[in-house]
Amino acid sequence: MPALPHRSLRVFVATLPEHVPTDGAPFVSIDGSVQSAAVTWDHHVTGEPINLDAMPGAIDAAGFRGIGTTLADTDALASVVAVMAGGVARLPTTALAILRAASHRCDHLVSLPGVDAEVDRLGLGLHGWVGDALAAATDPRASDTFARLCGAVADDVASGRALPFDTSTHDSMADAAAQLDDGGRIRRGAGVALVDLRGVPRIAPEAYYARFPQPVAVAVDDHPQGGPRYTVGVNPFAPERPSDLGSCLAALAGEEFAHGPPARLARPGPGSENWGGRATVFGSPWNYGSRLTPERVAEIIAATLPPG
Repeated sequence: MPALPHRSLRVFVATLPEHVPTDGAPFVSIDGSVQSAAVTWDHHVTGEPINLDAMPGAIDAAGFRGIGTTLADTDALASVVAVMAGGVARLPTTALAILRAASHRCDHLVSLPGVDAEVDRLGLGLHGWVGDALAAATDPRASDTFARLCGAVADDVASGRALPFDTSTHDSMADAAAQLDDGGRIRRGAGVALVDLRGVPRIAPEAYYARFPQPVAVAVDDHPQGGPRYTVGVNPFAPERPSDLGSCLAALAGEEFAHGPPARLARPGPGSENWGGRATVFGSPWNYGSRLTPERVAEIIAATLPPG
């Protein structure tokens, strides 16, 4: 196919208004709600399984200068490429299938239901390549690195080349998760497993989820501004698991707000400077470390966990 019509758009990652580059506005926001965006396609708000499902088939981005997201990951990359192509329907069939498979691996940790095995393999490889590059990034919020990755994949799509592929880190993660478990960093409770990732090299969530039957995991890491940072998710390998953790998310947001600023609202979601996410995975505030202890987070989730 010819060069993507919106390939020149400025790509960036922003969780505060001051993170938006001056040469990137006006902009569209994808896979996250960046403040002051002219248009937002965010499946965390609208509920679709992956962000490509939240986007229109045709997109005329001629009046925009940038594309923003709140978190650099594979799902966001796929949506950036879709905007650059002029919409999801403008992407070549094979490339779109791989981008969808990679996005589902990113957000749900398992294969896209019904996907062809080879497409799933290629999607896993693309997701692995993106994850490794972002993990090695040294720039703030991985914004420049993310822009480079989006541009590289967009150029491959336009030229018909094979998309990037790397599963080497993914293939080694099972051993890393076993070492984490052997070190006592996975604590199993009633319905909730607490996974302590502080101070250890990156481990893919699917690797440690596979080690316990609890339907929900709380992963705790260090926030760059100090304090803990949490990711809470449904375990895709649990035999019985909830489909919506909204009650847990709301309870945690209320507890965070009780500690005062920087939290602005007692509810989760865009503009709250509080916890946020979607039905099956969510996290603590973007811009500061949570005031809640790991034990308290696990306690709140166990108390508000809906039935499977």
